[in-house]
Amino acid sequence: MTLSEIKKSLVNIFQGKLKNIVSLADDKPLESEYKILKVGEKTTGVELSETDVKINTLDTNTLTIKGINALSGIVDGQILGYTYLQPSGSSAVSHTLQTSFTIEDATHQITFIVPPSGKVEIEASFYMNRTSTSDVTIYAGLSDNSTYNSLGVGYEYDYGGPLSDDEVDDDVMVFKWGVTGLVPYTDTTYYIGFKSSDASAAHLTYGIRSTHGLAYHPFIIKATALPSTIYDGT
Repeated sequence: MTLSEIKKSLVNIFQGKLKNIVSLADDKPLESEYKILKVGEKTTGVELSETDVKINTLDTNTLTIKGINALSGIVDGQILGYTYLQPSGSSAVSHTLQTSFTIEDATHQITFIVPPSGKVEIEASFYMNRTSTSDVTIYAGLSDNSTYNSLGVGYEYDYGGPLSDDEVDDDVMVFKWGVTGLVPYTDTTYYIGFKSSDASAAHLTYGIRSTHGLAYHPFIIKATALPSTIYDGT
């Protein structure tokens, strides 16, 4: 038998050299403790045990499970941030609204991480005490700074708003904003700004009056993750 014939016969007996063999570091068996996964001679950022997988070095954009970013843990409808202002003291907190948009206090903020869609819903609910017998309208807007700085005309509700009618002066109000075009996974803080059609007739009030055993509605701000596709009527 010639040398070439010997080589041909051996091909069918022995496996050729494999590339990119997947193995555990140091050829260790799979156990309850984590072992580093190797591809060829290179180690990866993945560790395996008999029951779990650990990923150490991947960026937040590189691993999804059934369409969900597994590393960020953010899913549609998830509450991303929550502000609950309800201090307790001898008197409640009260801010008199101005006739131009103003951040009445730096605590009137919400902080969150932008979801993969780049879209969030901001909701603010609060109690407003109106002390005038004349009509008073309340307006609200989103700011990206504790000194009021509007996110844009679409996020500044100054055309119409909750209006008193000489009879109903005090209300728990809710404003909502759908914010789009944000950069995913960035830390973001928004502030709620208010203004009134009367400079001295509207008072944002919250807190527990502990000396009297009384409580106003808290000032709540919530950020919720929105899906990538939002129906807008078109």
